Amino acid sequence: MPFRKKAREWKSRIKAEIESIFGSDEAPTAGHGQSARSESGTSSWVKPDDWANLKALLETIDQGATMSGLGPVKTVIEGIVDCVGIFEDAAQGRQAYVKLKLELEDLFQELQKYLKLSPTVVANVSDVCGLIQKEIDYVKTQQSKKTVRRLVEAEQDEENVLECYRRIRKHLQGLSRKMVILTLDVVERQEMDRQLDKLMPALSAHYKSGKSLGLGRRPCTEGTRTKVLDEMYEWAVTPNTGNIYWMNGMAGTGKTTIAYSLCERLVIKSKHELGASFFCSRSLPECRDVGKIIPSVAYQLAQRFPQLRYVLCERIQSSPDALEGGPSSQLESLIVSALEDRNVRAELPEGTVIVIDALDECEDATSTRQIIDALLARSEGLPIKFVVSSRPEAAIRDRMEKNDRRLVLHELDKKEVQMDIQAYLREGLAPIKPSDAEIEKLAERAGVLFIYAATVVRYVGYDDFGRNPRGRLKSVLEIEKQSKTQAKEIDELYATILEAAIGDDKLKESECEDMKLILNTVVCARSPLTVDGLKGLLQLDSVERVTAALCPLWSVLHVGPKMTVTTLHASFPDYLIDHSRSGNTKWRCDAVAHHQLLAQHCFECIRDTSPQFNICQLPSSYLYDAKVADLDARIEASISVQLCYACLYWSAHLQASESDTALALLATLDQFLTNNLLLWLEIMNLMKHIFATPGGLIAAKQWATRHGSTQELITLIQDGWRFAQTIVTSPILQTQFASTMDTKSRECLE
Repeated sequence: MPFRKKAREWKSRIKAEIESIFGSDEAPTAGHGQSARSESGTSSWVKPDDWANLKALLETIDQGATMSGLGPVKTVIEGIVDCVGIFEDAAQGRQAYVKLKLELEDLFQELQKYLKLSPTVVANVSDVCGLIQKEIDYVKTQQSKKTVRRLVEAEQDEENVLECYRRIRKHLQGLSRKMVILTLDVVERQEMDRQLDKLMPALSAHYKSGKSLGLGRRPCTEGTRTKVLDEMYEWAVTPNTGNIYWMNGMAGTGKTTIAYSLCERLVIKSKHELGASFFCSRSLPECRDVGKIIPSVAYQLAQRFPQLRYVLCERIQSSPDALEGGPSSQLESLIVSALEDRNVRAELPEGTVIVIDALDECEDATSTRQIIDALLARSEGLPIKFVVSSRPEAAIRDRMEKNDRRLVLHELDKKEVQMDIQAYLREGLAPIKPSDAEIEKLAERAGVLFIYAATVVRYVGYDDFGRNPRGRLKSVLEIEKQSKTQAKEIDELYATILEAAIGDDKLKESECEDMKLILNTVVCARSPLTVDGLKGLLQLDSVERVTAALCPLWSVLHVGPKMTVTTLHASFPDYLIDHSRSGNTKWRCDAVAHHQLLAQHCFECIRDTSPQFNICQLPSSYLYDAKVADLDARIEASISVQLCYACLYWSAHLQASESDTALALLATLDQFLTNNLLLWLEIMNLMKHIFATPGGLIAAKQWATRHGSTQELITLIQDGWRFAQTIVTSPILQTQFASTMDTKSRECLE
């Protein structure tokens, strides 16, 4: 049965049962929740202190006093507590009052159950609370006038007060009924969230994610790039303009900043929606995985549109294999087929846009071509549009240009960019008041490369313009214009900055070596490392050594809010690694050799970890992780940033170590498999990456085979792979995995 239909039938059935209980305005019979009550009513008389369920309800509210949404309910229940004495005075053992009291106590017990749930449920019942408050105010008004005792002496006045409490009972029934239904909605949403989590989206790929801040991502400077942004927005909101807009430009032309600004504009303009965004990045592993793009887009769309959420849950439930397919299969199953549902189409606003930025920064070139082919083949006729930005690389350009009727090709206009770069430079360098001639010369050097201008501003403005900014500006302006190519302009700028940093005669040789070590590590790292992580992985003796090495490189490296270190722009690692660009300089990066060094450091980090078993000191190997209350705190305290990195990426660095000197790693790999394999598996399990372990060992076997490994080492890798595969396929994972690591297991692995 489809997920949506099953969920609705389930809710309807529960709601019908609720109506059968609460539907009547008359008081419930003694058969419902009153089996222990006296028929006469007089024997059930209780003192005010015996309102047990009311007291328990108030305690529950007090315990959640800091939670948002409890205000209206808390006010009402406290008001009822204030009226208990008035109620008892009016009752005087009368059967109608005793019966009503027991009914109220039943309702207080029901309400206590639901008030323990999320305040998102409670926050939607303020209307009913308002009705109850009116009745409470009436009772209190009568008491304040000291007329209640006189009123109840007359039969008619007694009936007035009794009816007031009956109305309170009726409103409490409505409150309980509404909370039950809202609870069902919460439960249904939680079940859908569990289904959508199977998409395994890259949450950090959203244009405004927390990790994007660490990369220094930002919108365009006010007043710049207005023409291109207006053009892109106009294309997005105008019908029949095609389904794909390709913005291309060489590295550093500001594509990501423009894409970010477009996302902001689409969010601000409520009529035309930003459906989803995926900003690719070499710096974040999940953001360079092409296989994450379509599932992440589907996930974001599902968060915005309820009808699409239902349909996607049905697709995931009925065809789980679709998640494992390539980009074309994912697009068909998760986007195209879902958008064929007429309820979904009716729900989507006209002009819903998906923004995919920096597609060229994804790792798998084949999959990148596949996602372009899929978008070009299936986007036409969909009620959504795609904005895709990338460098004009051959594989992407060839496909886009062959399908020009389905896209708008935007080549950034040099004259327009020059004006924007001048505006950016004037703002960024304002503290030192550069002349118009200086601004024009810098803009001319920048050409269409915004990254050139951004790097100049960072270099000149280093330490809040406290490090001889005029001298720094002069050194940039004196770079001789030896080439007409834009790549040469940015290369010369990078060379000037690095010469000033690493080529400083005042530096000790050890300080230069630290800078090169840090620089090469940031460039070759498979995931951003923190300052502390760099210190630990590279076995430096203090964090101060890392920060001292980073300071002169601030113009080309970025340190985020959480102290993660990344390159300022993708063009910088390209420059360092490509020796035809960086030349025979002291700062060029020998990536192959450095990957070998990082692989060695990863192995040593795991080797030197203590203890080698039960690293988080869990109380029992028979407890599931969910039963360990402070597991997250234990993991954070026991598994350092560098140890986490080493476990995740030793295999990747090993694969990239292809030089002759990499043969030295064969012995290190042997020692790792013999002595540290179980610790690695334990840590990967705790970090919820156990499913990556068989693949890592397969890659290690391939690398070892290419480098002339002995058969004994190959056999050892195969044994480790079988053990990892057994853990991955076993239903007993996580902390219970530790119980399998006995002496016999160690012996069989050795």
